[in-house]
Amino acid sequence: MDRLRKELRALQQKQRRLQQRDQLSKKDRCVAVGLYVLDKYNARAAAEYLAQRGRTAGCSLQDAAYWVESWFLAASEEDLATLSYPVTSTQKRCQSSVHRFLAEFHAVQFVRECNFQKGHAPTYAEVVEAYVQSLRDMGSGELAVSLAESLDKKTRWARRWAQNWRQRWQLPVRSLKTHGVSYEDLTAKASLHLFCVAVSR
Repeated sequence: MDRLRKELRALQQKQRRLQQRDQLSKKDRCVAVGLYVLDKYNARAAAEYLAQRGRTAGCSLQDAAYWVESWFLAASEEDLATLSYPVTSTQKRCQSSVHRFLAEFHAVQFVRECNFQKGHAPTYAEVVEAYVQSLRDMGSGELAVSLAESLDKKTRWARRWAQNWRQRWQLPVRSLKTHGVSYEDLTAKASLHLFCVAVSR
């Protein structure tokens, strides 16, 4: 009887996950597949995107990765081509969403690398450079230039972008030890403290 109950619960959970998958919008699927392709067929960024969109509540990373891979296999060659060469305005918006999210994903990885491998948090300018460089690498040159100019001015919009970015990726602002950090870096961190973050997870 207990085994039967467990099997029933597992079946119900699977049914709920399938319902969540079917409720995803066409744009969400397009962006998820685009992230999967541009991140060299790694589903981590795509799964994180779906999680931030609130589309995978109660689902495992493996479930989200399976969805993305199944969407990729079901996509036509024409659909996959539009990820790199969009034609319509809808396709261009999808590509822009893919590039922006993946650039943020890479910037987060850069912060983690600095914290865990180098023992200190990067400055605001270094994070912006990593974000903008990622956009350039993906071919979004015009978008990279536009964002670089806006973020470099440290305006209210730039501060809001930094705050939203930290909140989306759960990057808390914390005090860091100064051991091993040069005076120049310490000065830069004091004046550009928005990204003095230590990733705890």
